[in-house]
Amino acid sequence: MGALLIFDEVITGFRLGTGGASAHYAVTPDLWVFGKVIGGGLPVGAFGGRRDVLSVLAPGGPCTRRDPVGEPLATAAGLCVLESVGDADYAALSSRVAGFAARLAEALRSGGLAASVPPSDPCSGCSSPRPGPTSSAGQL
Repeated sequence: MGALLIFDEVITGFRLGTGGASAHYAVTPDLWVFGKVIGGGLPVGAFGGRRDVLSVLAPGGPCTRRDPVGEPLATAAGLCVLESVGDADYAALSSRVAGFAARLAEALRSGGLAASVPPSDPCSGCSSPRPGPTSSAGQL
């Protein structure tokens, strides 16, 4: 088909686990994009992916970009974070998110608001099916 599956892990990278959304949802994209999360919060970005796709960007390929300086401080900070965070930390974060989602859903329900509050992961948001208070708040 000629299409690429690209995961923009700028938000999800390392918030769902060390494998990001790719591991969390068991999907392997053709390309990954990461923001400053890979640098422990310092300004840096990176992308990676399948060899055949990245070979287009490699030296000698039709599109080449070189960064002779690199970001050693950001790389070291990112590695430090990854070495400091483990599965128990992600489990604790998910538990806190689920607790917050339950309390938020109850507050919305008691306030007469209709909303969906999915507690599936630390990157989920909530949405309102229609603006304003409603009398069908019990249907959350």
